[in-house]
Amino acid sequence: MPRTFIRFARNRFLPPELQDRWIAEADRLTPGNPFDVHTVDVPHFVPRSQEVVDILHGLATRS
Repeated sequence: MPRTFIRFARNRFLPPELQDRWIAEADRLTPGNPFDVHTVDVPHFVPRSQEVVDILHGLATRS
């Protein structure tokens, strides 16, 4: 099953360095199935971020 990580570049609660560590650690555990990482230049949660909406829409419409 494909895995996706949306990395929030201006997140102060979970800094990008910590997000990168999580991604790297998870990828080491599943070397044949690394995360598809998308970085958006927004804080932790921006409900109206068109970029986040586009990423999620793309994931939902994958075949």
